[in-house]
Amino acid sequence: PENTNDPIYNYPAGYGALAITESVLIMSADGVFNGAGVDKSQRPVIKPLKGNGGLFSVAPGITIFHLEDVIIRGWEATNFGVDSSLLTIRPGAHVNLINSDFIDNINGKGPAIRTMTYPGDDVASLYVEDSRFMDNIAYGLGGAIHLGSETVASFKNSVFKRNMAAGEGTAIHSLGALTITESTIIDNKILFSIGSSKGAAVYAGIDDHDHSNSSKSLSIVNTTVAKNYPTGVYANGVNTHVEHATFKGHSRYGLRTVDTHVHEVNLNLMSTVFDDNKVNCAAPNVDVVSGFNLYFGQYNVGCKLLFNNDGNIHADPMLSEIKSFGFHQYFIPEPGSKAHNNASPLDCPYVDQIGNMRTRECDIGAIEAVK
Repeated sequence: PENTNDPIYNYPAGYGALAITESVLIMSADGVFNGAGVDKSQRPVIKPLKGNGGLFSVAPGITIFHLEDVIIRGWEATNFGVDSSLLTIRPGAHVNLINSDFIDNINGKGPAIRTMTYPGDDVASLYVEDSRFMDNIAYGLGGAIHLGSETVASFKNSVFKRNMAAGEGTAIHSLGALTITESTIIDNKILFSIGSSKGAAVYAGIDDHDHSNSSKSLSIVNTTVAKNYPTGVYANGVNTHVEHATFKGHSRYGLRTVDTHVHEVNLNLMSTVFDDNKVNCAAPNVDVVSGFNLYFGQYNVGCKLLFNNDGNIHADPMLSEIKSFGFHQYFIPEPGSKAHNNASPLDCPYVDQIGNMRTRECDIGAIEAVK
């Protein structure tokens, strides 16, 4: 073991790089295939050598690449211009990532994961569950993850914390279709102060060479977005769905959506809490449908109201101090909060961000208070 006082980082697994050219499943050495997994405190750590090759390169057309129960940390690219990351996914490849951590890695774009897809390529898919992305740095876009235009990506029960980037997407930069559920996005920040509108933790946009936004989207459900600097989420020219989320503590935007000169954009905003964000904003030409949201503080400055429909509530949400559950962090609506039982009766997910059962008359925001 590297450090007997820090068991989660023990059991080094190896060094070097793998080019994945056929379907493969990689699990920790003690893993089993019946879903039981391994002792989570004894997951192997992969420490790639400093260099430009990354670790895994998944070739075009791979049916499935499955990575589970590993920790990958401490990699630093020596040439930030090289188009590679620890996990590089090519057009047409399909990747599953389960219970794995990417920690303290450095690259030009997306040090943890990058999909190398461009308009007209075959679609690459990425499914991530129960994984953590923490303390990664990009000296370009995508502090942890950079997703190309022909990508369909889904993140469930995952944590993005303390990642940094020099541009948009201090945690995730996406030019494809992105879904985030039951996750935590917190304390990600801009690396350099390059403009007040830069530095969203999650950036979803459109490739400059892409002439259609029909397949580009952003969906955030049952997720806490908090204390990212300066902005939480920026949707730039993509259709956006936000439901049962909590946005709190952003010095610039909690949520910002804009259209482009070419693409019409829709925002569907339901049962979400906004608290202590300087601005929550939609550009004038964005078609906004919102209801059953709870918002407080300065919510509109020189832009379109997000909360001008029936069913929205302007009141202090009375959120608790920040709470922790494993790696997740969140805020609970305290007794007397208008969040209780005021969410849309048509849109109550089965569980909340951390797995609590929701009731038929469920709470606004990412967390269902125990009744």
